[in-house]
Amino acid sequence: MTKEKNYIDASFINDYKHYSFDDFIKCDSNNELVNKCIVVAEMQENKCNPLYIYGDRGMGKTHLLFAIGSLAYKNNTKLRILYVTGECFCKEFINSINSDSIECFKNEYNNLDMLLIDNIDDLRGKEQTQKVFLEIFNMLHEQKKQIVVSSRIPMRNMKGYVDDKIRSRCYWGSNYKIELPDYLARVKILKNQEKMNNPKYEIDENVINYIANSDKTNIREMISSLKIVILQTKIRRQKVNLEDAKTMLTLGFKQSKDIENMEFKNLGEEVSFVENDEKFVNSYVVLDLETTGLSPNKNEIIEIAAIKVKNNKVLEVYNKLIKPDNDISEFITSITDISREMIVNAPKINEVIKEFNDFIKDEIIIGYNICFDLNFISDKSVKYLGRDINNKYIDVMKLVKKIFPQIKHYKQTDIASLFNIDTDSAHRALKDCEMCKCIYEKIKIIGLPKEV
Repeated sequence: MTKEKNYIDASFINDYKHYSFDDFIKCDSNNELVNKCIVVAEMQENKCNPLYIYGDRGMGKTHLLFAIGSLAYKNNTKLRILYVTGECFCKEFINSINSDSIECFKNEYNNLDMLLIDNIDDLRGKEQTQKVFLEIFNMLHEQKKQIVVSSRIPMRNMKGYVDDKIRSRCYWGSNYKIELPDYLARVKILKNQEKMNNPKYEIDENVINYIANSDKTNIREMISSLKIVILQTKIRRQKVNLEDAKTMLTLGFKQSKDIENMEFKNLGEEVSFVENDEKFVNSYVVLDLETTGLSPNKNEIIEIAAIKVKNNKVLEVYNKLIKPDNDISEFITSITDISREMIVNAPKINEVIKEFNDFIKDEIIIGYNICFDLNFISDKSVKYLGRDINNKYIDVMKLVKKIFPQIKHYKQTDIASLFNIDTDSAHRALKDCEMCKCIYEKIKIIGLPKEV
């Protein structure tokens, strides 16, 4: 996820190397804007000051701001270039008031050679913040320092969002709308993202075309959809066909901004499906996690639950809320019912992971789409214990698909309802463990098709 505030330097450029002009796909709808951004970055003229870029969320505004700053720095490493979001600017201003350091705050900005401010509409309703921003704007502009501003709203519609003086100054330079790329450009964007994520299994051309046609209003969402498919190819270790891609994207795997920049972790080859004559086992541990997103590298575990079963009888239950390093978003709370207040006194994952490893020991792990949970647990085990999770596992969702190949959707709650299993309090870890256990026991009774 991009940081709220960054000085553009060699380290930044290396961290965000894909946010360059070379990686921004040009097409007829944005060609003029991109060319103008390059002119600004190369400081060929000061007539385009400020440069005001507006457009919907997920269209590439931040990408262009990063690209401008990166190119400008490459051309002149002595430049002081700062990227900051409107929200971060507000927070820092409030902090400067509380710490009686307003002059230091203003001096930091007044000494810049280029200011890149993202989502200026976040200054809405903050009169004092707008006042100090106007002072900084005037100082930089008088010194002929470049200012680039982005917003989700056209400047003509910003009345009521920011002071009229700020609006008028943004008209001093150039205003551009960032338009949705055409279909061919969207396909190029997806193929470029596929190349950057370097999946072992090439993404089906039909899947690329489907995503390009489906997500027509938001490039960020479109890329998120592709990353979900790439993740599935790594979990399954095979290509994902069009029908499967449609199913996984329809099921609502796209979870807000948490997916926007998710990174992929290769699953350990040592984890494999349980192979024995009976197929089904009677002693196992059911595992389920609640997390703040899909990526073990960027997101966090907020609840762990497990049910230990010996010879078909529940032997022991494990359930812990986990306090994450970062705040829980309202979106995640709406899904899991885990609020910020609930985890205030909860232990951190580094305090829990050894205890949990001791609980599961070398038991066979059972779960619904279990690779997701194992990915997180393995990541934390390596980080805090220096060892991977080597337990064998059974993915109950795969068994369900073998028995009911005609079903279009395989959400655990839908399958539980099919078996008349209670789904109240679903999406809490322990309840999901209980549902998974019940589904598994039902499958044992039904049996698997002979080809399994």
